Parts: sequence; structure tokens; C-alpha cells
Amino acid sequence: MKFLSKIILVNWYLLDGVELEIKGNTAIVGPNGSGKSSILDAVQTVLAGRDRNKLNLNAGASGKGKRSVHEYCLGVISNAAGQNVYFRKTAHTHIALVFHDDVTNTHTTVGISMTASTSLHEENVEGRFVVPGMNASLSDFVRHTSNDRRSAIPWVEVKSTIDRLHPQVIYYPGSNAFRFVSELLTQLSEDPGCPMIDTDQFLRNLQNAIAFVPIGDPTMFVRDFILQNNDLSIDDLRGAMKNYEEMNAKHQQVSERIDDLTQIETLCKKVKTHQRNIAYFRLISLWSNKEHHIELSEPINTEIEDIEQHQIDCADAIKEFDDKREQFRNQLNEAKNELANSTVKARITALQQKKDVSRRTEELSQKELDTTRNEISELLRCNSHFALLPPELVSSHQALTDHVNKEDALLDQLWPTQPQQVDHAIDSFVGLEQQTRNLRSDKQARYITNKDRLETEIGGVLSHLKQLRDGKSPLSHDTLAMVAILKKNNIESRPFCDLCDVTDETWRLTIEGILKGNREALIVDSKDAHEAVRIYRQNKRDCPKAKVIDTTKTKRWINKVSANTLATIMSTEDEDVRAFINRQLGNIEMVETEKELLATNRGATADGIFYNGGVTSSIERPRPYPILGRESQALLLEQLEKELEQLQQEFNDTDLVSKNLNAVEEVIRSFVNFCDRRRQSVEKTKKEREEAHLKTSQLDREIAELEQNQDTTLQSRIGQLEGVVAQLKADTDAQQKKQIELAQLLGRKTGDYAALQTKITTYEAQEKELTGQPMWDSEGWDFADVTDRFLKLQEQFNADHQLVISHCLKKQQTLAAQLNNEESAVYQQTWKHQSQYATIGGVSSFAKNDKPDFDELYARIASDKQKLIDTSLAEYAAKSQQALHDAEFTFRSQFIFKIKESIDKVKSQLSELNRTLKKITFHGERYTFKWSYNPEYKNIVKLFDAIDENPNFSLSGLFDPSNDPTSPHYDAIQEINGALKDSQQSSRLEDYRSYFVFDIEMHSQDGELKSNMRNRIAKGSGGEGQSPYYVAIGAALASTYRLRNTSEGVKGGIHLIMFDEAFSKLDVENCGNCLNFLQDINLQVLLGAPDEKHTILSASMDTIINIYREEQAIDISIEYPTKAAHALLQQDNPTINKPVPDSNATIGA
Repeated sequence: MKFLSKIILVNWYLLDGVELEIKGNTAIVGPNGSGKSSILDAVQTVLAGRDRNKLNLNAGASGKGKRSVHEYCLGVISNAAGQNVYFRKTAHTHIALVFHDDVTNTHTTVGISMTASTSLHEENVEGRFVVPGMNASLSDFVRHTSNDRRSAIPWVEVKSTIDRLHPQVIYYPGSNAFRFVSELLTQLSEDPGCPMIDTDQFLRNLQNAIAFVPIGDPTMFVRDFILQNNDLSIDDLRGAMKNYEEMNAKHQQVSERIDDLTQIETLCKKVKTHQRNIAYFRLISLWSNKEHHIELSEPINTEIEDIEQHQIDCADAIKEFDDKREQFRNQLNEAKNELANSTVKARITALQQKKDVSRRTEELSQKELDTTRNEISELLRCNSHFALLPPELVSSHQALTDHVNKEDALLDQLWPTQPQQVDHAIDSFVGLEQQTRNLRSDKQARYITNKDRLETEIGGVLSHLKQLRDGKSPLSHDTLAMVAILKKNNIESRPFCDLCDVTDETWRLTIEGILKGNREALIVDSKDAHEAVRIYRQNKRDCPKAKVIDTTKTKRWINKVSANTLATIMSTEDEDVRAFINRQLGNIEMVETEKELLATNRGATADGIFYNGGVTSSIERPRPYPILGRESQALLLEQLEKELEQLQQEFNDTDLVSKNLNAVEEVIRSFVNFCDRRRQSVEKTKKEREEAHLKTSQLDREIAELEQNQDTTLQSRIGQLEGVVAQLKADTDAQQKKQIELAQLLGRKTGDYAALQTKITTYEAQEKELTGQPMWDSEGWDFADVTDRFLKLQEQFNADHQLVISHCLKKQQTLAAQLNNEESAVYQQTWKHQSQYATIGGVSSFAKNDKPDFDELYARIASDKQKLIDTSLAEYAAKSQQALHDAEFTFRSQFIFKIKESIDKVKSQLSELNRTLKKITFHGERYTFKWSYNPEYKNIVKLFDAIDENPNFSLSGLFDPSNDPTSPHYDAIQEINGALKDSQQSSRLEDYRSYFVFDIEMHSQDGELKSNMRNRIAKGSGGEGQSPYYVAIGAALASTYRLRNTSEGVKGGIHLIMFDEAFSKLDVENCGNCLNFLQDINLQVLLGAPDEKHTILSASMDTIINIYREEQAIDISIEYPTKAAHALLQQDNPTINKPVPDSNATIGA
């Protein structure tokens, strides 16, 4: 438990400096006007954080109204003439409370420092402080002057000392009263790490205890002092109803527009039906054409098979003739061998051998020249790509290839006509090739590098597109890697950009440019924040661009946002994201002009100018793209798809140039390698060929002369054999000619067959193209229907394909004419519609003479109609329904739910009080709080219960003027409707406390009902009117503090309760019972009481502070009654003997 153990006052009321050490329950006793209330007000001022709305100070110096903190700081009192007298003109005031933890034997100091002056109407709070571990003393706040007087130490010095000695101090300057009280209660809870004291409840009960008001009416007492004032408002509901009426009126305004578009859409559907039927007849035509050509191709295929058989027969005859010719050729060779053995033949053979050598030399030379010419001609293969090479190499290439371009094909055997120029052109080209080799390599390398870059960029865009299509933002590699690392460590993270959006698109680029890399910062749960930061530090080198947001600072930043800043146009439902937005953008003002920009500390314009602390700069465009929110993802998806198309086109162009360069280089490399392998120059080769040709001709003439002198008989036989061989060859040639003719005929037939097959394939392709159109799926075109029509037409026209085709063509022409007429009607009515409604907006427009594509128009009409359904007509219908739904929802959530919630809290709170009072006797009685519904509200409460029990309960009658009067809740609905229409009546419904009446019942210890509070008030008894008040306030504060009994004793933190002028109307017995009750529920009592209560209080209190005042001098003495003194005084007053408390008499946590 944490006890108030010390009160330190500096420049408070008439006290320059005092330190009051107290033990346990404490009473401040003295005559009226002695100043005892000033000590209680000082403690109250600290515990309420000097929030004027939560303070209930003692009467002022003039006796009129409440005293102010300003008067206390300056020591204002009234003189005999009733005028205010100031004890001090200026003041440094310090109030400090020290709490002692009896479990850990540690101290916590809390307090407030203020300055005040007669020249100002209010005091100035310089600091609120909570210092765990500090056991403050008066010397921490005052110093002794040279004339042995006390002087208050200024706050700056006090703060410096506290900072130096207690770095764990927590300050709350300025207007942070509520946060100060919350931190005070946190540190004074049983476990500061798990605070359980509700700040609002504490302040309310503290205020109720000080502002003692005897019970005049139990209902009003419970309403005013136990229940919170939490009035509701039905203004939102009234506004929702007004919105519903407006939306319903607008809904009627656009109904006719939908009807008009529906008629046009019906015409469009007829046009689409005609388009479908035309497609059906076209498909039937294709099928008929295909069947017709299949029938034509079958006999041709049979002819082809016959021709192939004739070819086989020719081949057999040719083989037979070849075998016979071989037989006679052998006989011919034998005769020739016999002739060769003669002397003349030997000479002919020798000359023939020389001739063969000469001919081979000529052929070799010719072959080399042909090869050279072919290699040069090969350079022409990539002639168009040579423009990619250096200009000098291009010129050399042109000069070289001119030697083959200009030559006559009939003079190939004479090529080259200018061998020396060819050699020179070859040498020039090879030399320039070597000189430009590095330049060409560099150029090719640049294209390869550019391809690699484009491949990388395409890969990045594809990765981003995949993320976008999966509903995710296109995050960087580092961020994705960090998400994976955190997930591996069981920490879920979400990117900032997925959790927020920009509500004003004109500011998107400015906001994303300022946030930069923070757009991908990862949000983690606050309980995981420290671990996430540790993991991030360990992996920062691998993921240098990733960021993790410290969500432990969310509460600090959640409400720190200025008006008209960039943070106000950011939307999010996540508190951590909102805090980060406030931290990054909450102080950057949105301005338009340069003058406004320079007037800010930090400001920005929508066109990307940023002003920060005197420096103006331009905001860079977000890289690589805007990514905040779902709306930007849809736009980004479209942008990336276009960018991907551009990148792929650029890649294809680059790849084509690179391939062309490779092809040119391959041709050049082949030519250079050929040149390296050449045996000799073109000039030498040509000369060698000409010399060999002359020699061969000379040898032919010598051989002819010798052959005329050979044996004529043998030659005659040889001539006969040659004639037989020649005839056989002629027969073979005849068969081969026939074979050629068959092949040609086969080629023609095959061509005819192939032509038919091509047409069949064309029809199949057209069929595939037609059936592959999206309408077959999107518009419900039916293949089964087409097939059925095709079979019926085949039957109708006796499978005459031409008649079927002709019929289908006529049908297409007829339908096309109807389609054109109805299309024209669609255009006319659409133009008329747009002319009629163009001024209203929401209608796609086109010039009368500039007709769009029909499908586009149909889509526009459907889109306009859907848009009207979604935005105008249907939007207003939806909005009117939504407004009605919102009204119902508002009624349920903001009224019924909150009323029911408040009613349930009332029941719970009174049950908690009754559980506390159940085992405690008070003056021989046990008190029980009782409640019942106010009869005036019974109809409304029944309606609330019906709605609460049935989530599907219809509320439409509440907003329907023609509500069924037979409804069991008709009266309640009428009352609520009246309140909705009359703001004066609404206040009856808005205070949930009005729904109850309360009483306090008194029971004997046996449980018998003896009386109730109303009866006792009627009989009139001051003590009886006050006793329940102390019971109620004590029990409420004990519940607020969450005190609990354990096997080790009472557990809890702060447990202080204060009363001013306590027990003034109670007799000795009631006074003692009240004190016993408060101690039984383990509260530390601090009270102010008149002198006549000194004896009775001394019998129970642990500390008595006696205070007396004479003029401006106050005398204080402190007593600490011992147990023996308590026992002695209790013997003198046996009525206040404390009973043994029940172990269950303390409110549980």
C-alpha cells in the first residue's frame, strides 16, 4: 500500500514554508477560519493537477464564492472591513506530496510549482512533477536567507536539482493536467507497470468527497455524486433524418433519367442481338464453305495416289534399263582397254594425264575465284545493317561489294575483270575492320548493357505489377526482405503505405515527396516494437533502405496535430499510423501563396514547394511511384502496365539492333577469316587460271590428232557398243522424262489439293477468330444454338452447301440493314438524351456528327446508367437508404447502445457498492443501494429492451409518420419522435440518469428490512442523512483504487480519501462508525474537522494536526496518538469501539 506520508507547502495561504509528516489516518483539527481547509485544498490541488474544473476549494476570503488557487498563492484574507488583504504581492508556490510504499519501503513525490502576482488575475503553473524514488523535504523547495528567513527556490532551480538527483522524473508543463493526474495515479498504483485506476472516476469521487452535500433525495444524490454526468445528444440523429429527406428528394429528380437510359439500353440490346445473329449466319457460312471444299479435295487426293503409283512403275523401268546399260558399258570398256594397249594409245594416255593436271589447276583457280566472289557477295547479305557500323568501314564495304554488283552474271567465268582493284578493295576493308574493331565492340557492349538494364527494369516493373495485382503496394527489395525477417521472428508488420491514403489528390505528390522512404516504413504492434528495432539493427546492413516505426510513441503523438496541416488530409483507421502521420506531417501547414508560405515555420504548397525553418526547397517527385493508399494503387497499376509496354518495346528495338550488329559482325568475321586463309591474291589466281586454260586447249588438239590414227575395226566395234549404250540411255531418259512429267502433274494436283486445304484452313482460322471473340462468353452467344441452325439449314437445302451459303449471305444482309437502322435510332436517342441532361452532369457526351464506336457507345450508356445508379439516382436512393440506416444506426449505437451501456454501468456500479457493503455493519445495520426504472420512462425502457434483445428489431417505424398505432411500442416511438422534432424535448431523453429512481435500504444483521433513506429523511436526522453519504463515497473510492484482500494482507496503491468539515452533524456513535467503516475498507483518511471532534478523532486517527490562526499568523502542532492512547480514549467512548472487520469487506479489483 502507498500512504501519504508528508505534505510540503511553500508560499501557500499564510504559510511561508511547512513540512507536515503524517502517519496513517490523519485529522486536521481547528476552529473555523483557522486554515485547516487550506491544507486539504493544497492536497486537492495537486491530486487534481490544478484543473479548475475538478477543484472544489473552500470559501473565498470575502466569504462569497469559492477561494481560488491564485488567492492561496498570495495569502489573501479578509480584514474587519471585509476587504481583501494580500499576505504577499508575488509568490513562488510549491506544493509537494510524498507517498510511502510500505512493501518496497520506497517513496514517490508528486507536486506542482506555480507563480502568482497581484498584477495578474491567474496563477501560472510552471511545472507538474512526478518523481519516483524521491522522499522530498522542505529544504528541496526553500532556502534560508541572511536574515534567517525562508525564501522559495524558483522552479528553474528546483527542476535542475530534481533532474540531477532523480533523472527518472516525469514533467507535465502547461495545460497537461489530466495527463499529470494519470501519470500520478500510474506511479501510485500497486504496480506502475500495470495501472488500474481510472482517472476520470478518481477525479469525480475526489471532487464529491470534498463537496460534501447531505442527502436530501436518494435519487438525486446517486445521480449527482455516484453516477457520471454523461449526457447524450440526439443532434446527430436529427441531422441524419434531415439528410434522409434531402437524399430522398434528389432520388426522385433523377428517376426519369434512368428510365430514358433503360429504353436506349433496350435498343442497344436489340442491336447486339442482330450482331449475334449475323455472327451465327457467318459462322454457318464458314462451316458450309469448309464442308464444300472438303468434298472438292477428296477426288483430287485419289488422283494424287494414282500418280504416286505411276511414279513407282517408272522407277522400276529405269532400274531395268540401267542394269542393261551397265552390261554393255562393261563390254565397251573391254574394247577400249584393248585399244589402249596400242603405242598410239600410250601417247594419248600420257597427254591425257598432262591435260588432267592442267584442267585441275584451272578448276582449282576458278574455284578459288568463285569462293572469293561468293565471300564478297555474302557481305551483301546484311547490306542494310552495315549502316550501324563506322562510316569509313561502310564506304569500304560499298567499294568492295561494287565489284560483284556490277559484274554480269553471264561473265562469271571471266570474273574479275579488274583483279588489282579487287585485291586493293579487300586489303582496304580488312585493314579498316581491324582499325574499327574496338569501336564496334564498344557499340555492341553498349547495346548489351542497355538490354541488361531494360531487362532489370522490366523485371522490377513485373515484380511491382505482381504486388499490385495481389493487392499490395510495390515495395522495395529491402522492405520486403525486412518484412520476411520480422515474420521469421514471429513479428507481423505492415507497410505504412497500405494503411493510409491521401484524401485530397492535389496534395498527393507533395505528401509522398516529403515522406519519401518513410512511405514503406513498417508498422508493428507496440508490444513488438523494441524487438523489431533490435532485429532491424542486426539486419540493417542487408536491408539498408528498410525502416521500422517506433510504435511505442503512439500515445505521445496520437493527438499532436495542428489545424490546416498535411496530416489533416491523411486518412487511416490505425492509431499507430495516425500517430506517425502526426509526427511527420502534423506541423507542416498547407498554403497556397508565397506570402502564406513565408509566414509559417514549416509549410508546403500543392505544387511541391517546401519551407522549413527559413529554407525554401523543391520537393522531389516520389520515387519510383506514388504508393500511398488503395486509390493510388489502381492508378499505379495502369501506369506500370503502360510503362511495361514501353520498356518491352524499347527492349525489342534494342534487341533487334543488337542482333543486326551480331549478324553483321558474323559476316565480317567470316570474310576476314577467309582472307586470312587465302592461298594468293585474286590477280595471281586469275593469271594462273588463264595459263592453265591455254595449256588444256593445246593438249586437246594433240590428243585429237593421235586418235585419228588408231585401229578402225576396233573403233567400229566400240562405236556399235556406244550406240547400244546410248539407246539404253535414251530409254532411261524417256522414263526419267515421264517421271518428271508425273512429278509435275503430281505437283499441280498437290498444289490444287493444298489450295483447297489452305482455303479450309482459312475458313477454320476465320471460324476460330469468330468463335474466339469475347462475346461468346461475355454476351452469352451459344454454340449449341448455331449448330442446331446449321443442321436445320442442311436439311432444308438437301446438304447443298452453295444454297446454304447463299441463304446465310441474304440473312446477313437483311440483318445488317436492320442493325444499321436500330444503331441510328440508338445514336439519335442518345444524342437527344445528352442534349436534355447535359446541363445536369453525369452524362457522357459526343458531337452529333462525330459518332463513337457502337460498342463504346453501348458501354457509355451502360456506364452512364450504372453511374447514375451508383452516384446520382441510385446514389441518392442508396444515400437515402443509407441516411435512414445511419439514422437507425445512430439511434442504436449513439443513443440506445450508449443508454443501455450507461444503464448497465449503473447496475454494475451499484452491485459493486452492494458487494462492498454486504458484510459491513453500520450502526448495527447494513446498507443496500436499490434502483428501479423511472415510471415516466417505462415505455421507452421497454422499447430499448426489445431492441437490445432482438438485433433485427425494425426501427423504420420510428422514422415513418404513418407508424402503426397498434404497435406495443407506439407511445415510446411517439415520445422519441416528438423529441427528434423539438430540441427542448430532447433533453428529457439525453440524460441516462433520469431513467432511474434510487433509494438506500437499511437491513438488520439478520437481513430484515428496517427502513429506507426516504423514510429517514422524512423523519429528519442530520446524522442519518450524512452517514450514507460517507458510506457511498468511501465505497466508491475503494472501488476506484482497486484495493484487494490477499493471504498476505491488503494489496493496492494509493488509497487516500479526504473530507472537509467531516462529521460536523454526526453524533459520537455515527462519527465513530463512519471512521470504522472507512478504515474497514482500507482507506487512508485525511479530513478536516472542528475542535469539538478532537476527542473522538484522537481515539481512531493516527495523526492529529492542530492548527490555529491569529490575524496572519498560523500555528501548527502535530500529535501522533499511540495505541495505548487509542485504547484509553475508546474506553471513555465505548460506542466507538471498532468491531472486528469481515475479511470480505473490501472492494476487490
